[in-house]
Amino acid sequence: MEECLQSVSIAVRSAPLRIRILASVPAFSNSISMDIAKTLVSIASKGNKNRTLLDACCGVGTVLLEACSSGFKIEGCDINPTRCEQTIENLDFYNYTSKVYCLDIKDHTINYDAAIIDLPYNLYCLTDELTTANIINSTVNLTDRIIIVSTSDIETEIKNSGLKVQD
Repeated sequence: MEECLQSVSIAVRSAPLRIRILASVPAFSNSISMDIAKTLVSIASKGNKNRTLLDACCGVGTVLLEACSSGFKIEGCDINPTRCEQTIENLDFYNYTSKVYCLDIKDHTINYDAAIIDLPYNLYCLTDELTTANIINSTVNLTDRIIIVSTSDIETEIKNSGLKVQD
């Protein structure tokens, strides 16, 4: 696994992670590892389990699973109905409860203490600078604290959203 920490994003490239979607049918995902997910949840929440978190592009639910297993309050959102179904199945498999909204993040209206955005990887859905900017800008409307994971340089999108990078 290759990890690159930059001042504006965390870029992660990893081997496929095996995630169980149904008890009898394992599935593979190119999502981040559980260790990275745990780190993201810890950074976003500042270790406070009373903070409400959003996984803005939840995919199959890796971040949600880690947050739930650690006792954090988190909800997920994804535009892809198949990924939302897989997230719900993954949560059910491990007996976790969390709301998963199947909608475009721009249409989400609930405010959170912090959000985690693991931007699409261009593997199963195509994304571009405009899509990335829309995801970031829409999430800015829901919270003041955002942790972003990206496999590409998003410095311009972060700057244009009005966010400031903090350590």
